[in-house]
Amino acid sequence: MIGTKDYSKDSKLGRGVWATYRGKQTCPADCALIKKCYAKKAHTNISFERATENYSNEGETIKAYITSRPKGDKIRHHVSGDFLIDDKADTEYINSVIEGHKKRPDLRGWTYTHAWKVLDNVFKGIKSLTVNASCDTVADIKIARAKGYDTVIVVPKDTAPVSTVDGEKIVICPNQVQAKRGVKLACSDCMLCFKKDRNYTVGFRQH
Repeated sequence: MIGTKDYSKDSKLGRGVWATYRGKQTCPADCALIKKCYAKKAHTNISFERATENYSNEGETIKAYITSRPKGDKIRHHVSGDFLIDDKADTEYINSVIEGHKKRPDLRGWTYTHAWKVLDNVFKGIKSLTVNASCDTVADIKIARAKGYDTVIVVPKDTAPVSTVDGEKIVICPNQVQAKRGVKLACSDCMLCFKKDRNYTVGFRQH
């Protein structure tokens, strides 16, 4: 697991966001995006490969990392990687993330998981952490929401800022919408993916 504060060059995350990375062994083998994952590109891939090569028991490390963040800070978990280890729930790691965030209700942490189908939603009710289910279809959204997850989905690049698909409201990531207008709204300013109990799904346009 690698953490960094310097995200000033990352126009998506923005300034003042801590970030963690996990290796390839933590990703579900059946992830629909595994062959075109953004974590395999550019500078993110460097951290992804490093986390893969340097993998070790990350439970105590991540708990210490979370609990030592400055008051009120933000954490983007898993810029690469997920909650698994060799396609099974990484229970020790998951419990450590939960314990860390329970001790730090002042933080705002968020992440996305493609492993939501095999993971019980043990993250529900944690004030300082939102785990979004990365869905592939509208049917997935309905199943994930029934498990208590907030949801996100990848949509075609021409999808309208707000749309309804089979009864499900999709709101496009504000960063992608604003970028077309010449404005860069970073995650650190938006925090839509941290918002809990949403009655809509955040959509990310293919890019």
